[in-house]
Amino acid sequence: MFPICCYAPEARCEVSPAREGWDSFHIRCEPRRGDTLSHTYAQNIMHVVFSTKERQRLIEKKFQPPMWSYVAGICKGAGIFVHNVGGMENHIHLLIQVPPVLPLAKAVMTIKTNSSKWANGLGRDFAWQQGYGAFGVSWLPVAWFAAIHTAMPTPDRRGLRGARG
Repeated sequence: MFPICCYAPEARCEVSPAREGWDSFHIRCEPRRGDTLSHTYAQNIMHVVFSTKERQRLIEKKFQPPMWSYVAGICKGAGIFVHNVGGMENHIHLLIQVPPVLPLAKAVMTIKTNSSKWANGLGRDFAWQQGYGAFGVSWLPVAWFAAIHTAMPTPDRRGLRGARG
């Protein structure tokens, strides 16, 4: 038998009343790096959409490339992997991979806050709407989503909105 090495509080070393009387065995548990897990893996790929305030057309064609680039830079600074950024005059689409330590709401707030401050710093009257839409995406269609976002010339994308278009 190995000696018990318990680094958790004493309450975690107690036996559940339902398990009392079971034959016990001891596991040697020594942390590899302090009290952390050996690794963490998460693939939080999100399709995020949000609109300009009151859906005004504030992102005209010539302003779109710098806005998309700036948003990608915000994401990079926050540790968010960007698969694609795009949109139209009144909304933005992001295909991003959020790290497991960053809540989605905080990631979106960071993107919206910093990009609107930047746009206002350029002398524009710019604001995003308060809410957003976020949808989890499997890793399989990521390339498909990226291709669709890049190749959509029509403002309302009627071909992909189905009955709502």
